[in-house]
Amino acid sequence: MIVKFSLLIVPNKNGGFGIEFHLVDCSFYMDFKKLTTKYNPELMKNVSLKLIKFNKHNAINGSFTFAENIRDFQFINQVDSRKRNGKRWLVYNVTINGCQILENTLGKSNPIFDVLMNEVRKSIKNLPRRCPLKKDTEISLLNLYYNEEMFPPYLPSGTFDTFLMLTSKKKMMLQIETITYVEARNSESHRRRKLE
Repeated sequence: MIVKFSLLIVPNKNGGFGIEFHLVDCSFYMDFKKLTTKYNPELMKNVSLKLIKFNKHNAINGSFTFAENIRDFQFINQVDSRKRNGKRWLVYNVTINGCQILENTLGKSNPIFDVLMNEVRKSIKNLPRRCPLKKDTEISLLNLYYNEEMFPPYLPSGTFDTFLMLTSKKKMMLQIETITYVEARNSESHRRRKLE
């Protein structure tokens, strides 16, 4: 069981500081709504990813294989959303060296990234731990879904478009796009889903 809490540093009567702990419940539900993929057959082959029902979530299952040895690659991730007026707003856009992701060198300096990589490895057990990504090696995804416990205790309701692309030698290898929705746990649509 995961217990979330917030930690507050507050001034005390003696002029110093004290620490307060507050238990926090996750106040939202998060799930994939749509999944699309594209790939470059020069660099990838046998890409098969789909959404399935798992543990009251939509999860990504499938696999992909590299068509050649990949010695270096870039991981590009962008998330945006739509405001009520229809305008899009960028939540974040990041490009990271993919070999650093595999080696989890970023997790050594950023504990959030370390937790995220450990969560990803639960669903992608044969994800290599370093480059190169070997030709004809099948990478399998099993029940990859959004674990709400990994996120801050509150996210606003809405729809988020996620774009993930792997590139090598400035060529697109694999592109995965998802539409994700977030809804408050106290909403009517969430109460209906719990009854299903």
